[in-house]
Amino acid sequence: MPSPYSTGGVSHYYQKIQPYLPEDFAFFTRGVRYQYSVFARLIYPLVFFYDILRFLLIISVRRTSLIIINTSFGITGIIRDSIFIKISKIFRKKIIVFFRGIDDDVISTITDNKLLWSLFRKSFLTVDEIWVLSGQIYNRIKSWGYKGTIRMETTLVDSSLLKDYTIGKLQQKYDNEGPSHILFMSRLEKIKGIYETIDSFRIFLKRYPDSILHICGDGKEKDSVLDYIGDDLDRSILFEGFVYGKRKSDILSKSHLFVFPSKREGMPTVVLEAMAFGLPVLTTEVGGLCDFFENGKMGFVINRNDPDEIAELMRKTLADRDLCKLVVGYNYDYAKDHYYDRVVADRIRSYVSNLL
Repeated sequence: MPSPYSTGGVSHYYQKIQPYLPEDFAFFTRGVRYQYSVFARLIYPLVFFYDILRFLLIISVRRTSLIIINTSFGITGIIRDSIFIKISKIFRKKIIVFFRGIDDDVISTITDNKLLWSLFRKSFLTVDEIWVLSGQIYNRIKSWGYKGTIRMETTLVDSSLLKDYTIGKLQQKYDNEGPSHILFMSRLEKIKGIYETIDSFRIFLKRYPDSILHICGDGKEKDSVLDYIGDDLDRSILFEGFVYGKRKSDILSKSHLFVFPSKREGMPTVVLEAMAFGLPVLTTEVGGLCDFFENGKMGFVINRNDPDEIAELMRKTLADRDLCKLVVGYNYDYAKDHYYDRVVADRIRSYVSNLL
């Protein structure tokens, strides 16, 4: 797994399921230790060799039956983790690869390069199981001729965020008069649809001038987003920055609608968190969302990233408060049954048990 000091979703995933896994699950950190540190990236070649030596020592001495390798589908990650796969095979360990995110551009680069494609086939396509986050990637791996078991998995919801909330408490806000609170929560990148969200909200605001848009997140587009918000900052649009813990729970619980017009995803944790708090979701069908999102029951699908269409979906959803309360109940229960950290940990334990 990545370093616990990494801000990425994989590190968060394992920190949350670790308490629900038995003691015979050990955790091995590899890769850049501090994702945004220039120094950490400069010394990474040394860290890489240190990780390999440490892995060889552990796998030689410790009684280990199975290795689960979490790979983000990038060229560096593919080359690095192919070495861990080769070492695991030398020691005759069973191997699971969990692909955490796959970029179509990177897939094309690997499949079009004979050397990289050969490396990929002789390592990743020889493991015992592959776990993926979407049906699209499931089908792609099948088409590559992989003969082992492929499992569809998910990211997770940190159940501690909801310790103070019930369905009834989350439904109450739809009975109250007052401004509608709309939420965008994600990394601030163009591909996540942040600018389309702002444009849509401004159209919606003309009809419902007391509404508020909360923007939660950080990223390379932060300064550009703040410039784009302009005079609306701290008036109709509140920039919350990166939120976690109680602050995140507070914002999710008081919001009426979650908007996420992303163009590319694996399995976005932010959508699962919004559902756990019962929020109706407006989202594009991307990545793993295509495999479970029920249009009309969980919210509404954005067919085109057109601000007028998104603004109309905002109006349509928030105008029907009875529908919103039904969605709260459905999304809350669905997330609790499928995505809570302890539920995901139970699935992981069962997969491992079955393979061994």
